[in-house]
Amino acid sequence: MRQRAMIALALACRPQVLLADEPTTALDATVQILLLIREIQRELGLAVVFVTHDISVAVEVADRIAVMYEGRIVETGSVRDVIRAPRHPYTIGLLRPRRHGARRAAGGHSRRPARPVGSAARLPLRAALRDGGGRVRHGRSVARPGGGGARRPPPPDGRDGPRRRIGGLPGVGCGRRMTSRSSGAARVTFDLDAYLARIGHAGDRRPTLDVLRALHLAHARAIPFENLDPFLHRPVPIDLPSVTAKLLSGTRGGYCFEQNLLFMEALRALGFAVVSLSARVVLGRPADAMTPRTHMLLRVDLDGVAWIADVGFGGTTLTAPIRLDAEEAQETPHGRFRLRRMGDAFVEEILMPTGWASLYRFDLSPTPAIDHEVANHYVSTAPASHFRHRLTVARPLAVGRAVLLNDRLTLYGADGVRERRTLAGADEAERELRDRFGVVVPHRAAFVAAFDRAVANPGEAP
Repeated sequence: MRQRAMIALALACRPQVLLADEPTTALDATVQILLLIREIQRELGLAVVFVTHDISVAVEVADRIAVMYEGRIVETGSVRDVIRAPRHPYTIGLLRPRRHGARRAAGGHSRRPARPVGSAARLPLRAALRDGGGRVRHGRSVARPGGGGARRPPPPDGRDGPRRRIGGLPGVGCGRRMTSRSSGAARVTFDLDAYLARIGHAGDRRPTLDVLRALHLAHARAIPFENLDPFLHRPVPIDLPSVTAKLLSGTRGGYCFEQNLLFMEALRALGFAVVSLSARVVLGRPADAMTPRTHMLLRVDLDGVAWIADVGFGGTTLTAPIRLDAEEAQETPHGRFRLRRMGDAFVEEILMPTGWASLYRFDLSPTPAIDHEVANHYVSTAPASHFRHRLTVARPLAVGRAVLLNDRLTLYGADGVRERRTLAGADEAERELRDRFGVVVPHRAAFVAAFDRAVANPGEAP
């Protein structure tokens, strides 16, 4: 009871980092405390450093691990890399019997029942816990001093028996990730290599500001903003498998929920600390207008500095992160932006030829995935949503931007509009989508009908 009271007191202070030091041995219910930690992190958006001597617990909840042997770090890496290709003999010795035992159990030849948590060989490590959506909140592993209680590697003869289940949580196979949602549904591992190939990034992968800037620009230029699915009255799923299948295909883009979800997953896979936020779009309205929270953006914390990243805001999408704590104008490869304080909120603004224009207003409350799903459902299905009535496609160029609104194509240069023309019809629009924006129309007949309807009734949506 005293432990729980102290935890509650600490969480009441809304910390940014939670250190979970041996929670599954200090408390009496392994599964319950793991699920509680996940839920706390998802709701509060804090980073969690997880310390345990039980390798099975670490594999279930971690993204990165640091292995200690005789008081020093002997191996670090992602769970996937360490499990699939351990390098140090100590790690190999710990993992080999579990793999062998798992195979025996799968073939039905193991006679030893799975042992309860706490009876397995110990592995000192510190791991970054994933959030409620199975995503990394804090990707940096720090070694635990000392490493007392660690055992020598067990003999590689399979005597440790089959891999166990942690309470009701299914065991993780080699390299496989499981979602940390309480539903226990399987989650597809994020393919970082495919993402980097899609945006054309072959450089540094360390979580640094230079890498963040390079990825932000490359993503915005490679994956166009487009709303073809809601425009064609098709569903817009924003689960990770659907988003990656669509945006990494090379023939489609997406809007904010898809774009920023993909970018968030990539950043977390690289070790960045990222939190998703939601905003009220006020473009063309007063900055304090009370609009619904229908835009997703990201906060990235790096070396003690908070940055706003957003690769999904149409023709005025950021192509570089901007500092959260600075109100002065900030240069990006595609325009000058600033963040203006408005009470507890921030207003993102862009410098236009006519002066500063407000884009959206947001606060720093982390947004859980379910809230994004509700907002996405509204903007993709509500009759009043302009995404269902107006074709919107945009892409930053080497210099300037290309923007298509229904049949109006505008090319912007460094100093403003360079070219503006009206397309002849759906056939020309389809060619422009393919050749200029890199978007292949999914259903041509439906596109022609929707395009003709939008051109004939440009004011149909508010």
